[in-house]
Amino acid sequence: MATRNGPSSGPRPRSLRRTALLCGAGAAAAVMLLGACTSGSGEGRPDVLTRDPVVPAVADEPTEPPTGTVAEFSDPVQALEIDPDSGALLIQSPGLLTVRSDTSVAAEWELPADAGPVALGDGYAVVPAPDEVLRIDLASGEIERAELGGDGLAAAVLGDGRVLVGTEQGALMVFDADLTEQDRITGFYSVNGLVVADETVAVLDAPQTSLTEFDLAAGERGATVRLGVGATEIIGDGYGGVIAADTEGDQVIGLGLDPLVVRQMAPVGRSPLAPAYDPVRGLYWLALTGEDTVVGVSIATGEPVVEHTVAAVHDPRAIAVGPDGELFIGSADGAGLQTVPAEEIR
Repeated sequence: MATRNGPSSGPRPRSLRRTALLCGAGAAAAVMLLGACTSGSGEGRPDVLTRDPVVPAVADEPTEPPTGTVAEFSDPVQALEIDPDSGALLIQSPGLLTVRSDTSVAAEWELPADAGPVALGDGYAVVPAPDEVLRIDLASGEIERAELGGDGLAAAVLGDGRVLVGTEQGALMVFDADLTEQDRITGFYSVNGLVVADETVAVLDAPQTSLTEFDLAAGERGATVRLGVGATEIIGDGYGGVIAADTEGDQVIGLGLDPLVVRQMAPVGRSPLAPAYDPVRGLYWLALTGEDTVVGVSIATGEPVVEHTVAAVHDPRAIAVGPDGELFIGSADGAGLQTVPAEEIR
């Protein structure tokens, strides 16, 4: 069962673990059993070849001022999300989750230092962390916790309130709406990203450079594809598919689910990270850490096309799209929190 407690206070840990990983060689996507650079095994893990973590490129100090305005935020920004109910901005930095309404802080919660990126449910935030998953009620501030028996890297919420958590040890865990564990699916090397489309779950296994379908209703594992050169993060594309940032391959990859198929691949710039869906414009935004820019990519024609380029804060690692189409961009090195009004996006 889940345990409960309220918001806590105290010192703010500053360590930041990057959990989206890979090394690099080979190109594109094909149905596969596996591939890569180093090997390893652990409890519940397959004995397979894996690859080294991707290290995102970091640009020199920017020569172009960031578009829009930049608010001081000295901690590295790990993730950004928009609460669909209130429109408030959730800012995750190492050890802290902050809710900001306009320019004021509405609430803060202390998190484990090595927590993975936040996922949103209906009125709450889910945070995977070492040994546990946290569910934070954004209205009351109450925190529920459930044990993982591993280190949480990724989380997702289903429409019926079930919570999915992926662990570094290669488990996909399913919790019911009360945070009671229902299932523990093994056989991955590491679960670094999750996208849900109805009862189909897309699982990013970064050390294996792969994306795998899993049918929750049937309890069956589906196809697996090779995912670029070094994919690090995935999001839903708004149409039941997946968008992947191939950070080492400098490209974006679009995939369909059920059946799993690679639909688009195109270069976007140096070291893309932090994909974010823009429902206002029907675009996908990616942070190019090697260029200190953020690009808006359209796949309306069937092939990814960069339609917008925005000068960003140094080392951009998180993006969120506001309800009016404004962009929020967070820096990983303390360069601040950038806001780009919709009318300034060219």
